[in-house]
Amino acid sequence: MKIQPSISATVLVYTLILVSITLIMWVVILNSAVILGANYEYVNTRDKLTRFISDNSRIVFKLAKQLNSNWSWFLDQISCPTSVTLSGATISKIINTSLSISEEWVFCLGWSWSWKLKIYFNRDFDDLVIAEYGSWRVNLISSWIWKKGVFDFSDPDNTLIDFSSTDIYKSDNIDDDGNSDNYSISSTWVILYWSWIVDDDALHRSLKVWYIPPRSWFNSVFWNTTYTSNVIDENVNNWDWLLLKIWGLSSGVIHLDSDKEFSIYVYQFDKQSYETFNELTVLDKKIWLNIEPWVWYIQLNPTGLSISQNVTWNEYLFDFTTYDYAVMVENITKEVLSYRLKLESETWSWVYIVPIDDSDEVVLKYYWNVIIIDEEFRLVHDKKMIIWSK
Repeated sequence: MKIQPSISATVLVYTLILVSITLIMWVVILNSAVILGANYEYVNTRDKLTRFISDNSRIVFKLAKQLNSNWSWFLDQISCPTSVTLSGATISKIINTSLSISEEWVFCLGWSWSWKLKIYFNRDFDDLVIAEYGSWRVNLISSWIWKKGVFDFSDPDNTLIDFSSTDIYKSDNIDDDGNSDNYSISSTWVILYWSWIVDDDALHRSLKVWYIPPRSWFNSVFWNTTYTSNVIDENVNNWDWLLLKIWGLSSGVIHLDSDKEFSIYVYQFDKQSYETFNELTVLDKKIWLNIEPWVWYIQLNPTGLSISQNVTWNEYLFDFTTYDYAVMVENITKEVLSYRLKLESETWSWVYIVPIDDSDEVVLKYYWNVIIIDEEFRLVHDKKMIIWSK
């Protein structure tokens, strides 16, 4: 007798097969969704890092070029007069003057007893135009005895100023306008300015200027590693007599100026871990939330971070010889946050902190690195070298 297969059994088998296929398809779809989601998150994070680096480097380059093209380059057509004679009813004195600066004015300064003698340059810094003694002034150009080099202040003492024994039209190898635009704090490579004056040509290497978009999660506004320290150390424009380099600093203090309310993280990383494996190994983390806009020194207290407008001797001391550090800032407002960050030594000297090499005559090289905290609270980091023309 021939046995006919049960129709219901066949339907059951087909149903089980279809269910199995459907489950497999759902697993594939879910896995694909997970992979696509992970890929999207990865691409989005990398895009944030790239955009952050690109925007930041653009601002640094523009600042560097602006600071080194904001005056009239090197001017040295005239020198401050020496052996200037002041003579009057009660005074007779020979004075030597030297370059000085006060409230953006550059002039030659000498002393006679308790009174100052100031001699001012013209706009092109190729001649002297005004002499000022106490509260009395004389116009050097319009004086009828200019060619004789003698001028009358017309003061009660009938004081005369005599330039006849000095030669002012000579070079002294010092930039007279106080701004050489040479990417250095010095007047020239070997010649310093007068009276310990420093121009703004190196400010882009010691001051970080940046902005953070509204409602922006934590981004690093400062991150120092051995890599960035080496860049700073090898830039010959940083080899000067005044500012320090971050490489050997064991007790630095960070000064942060913000125009909006913000929160801050300070991370301390294992230096060897990043150098060897490119990994961020967190040794310590401190946070301070909802900081009012102002100029703050980052402080340390028993419970974590704090802030102060003034030096309290409780500052958070950054030991760059032993650890790497990152300062992360969150913009908690609905507006763009602008900030400035600088680093000072324990003796309050400024420190070079920006890894830019501006020693080449043709290009600027910026070795920028960044850390962001992603949606899963992971520290994601990147570094790049970006080149711009000078």
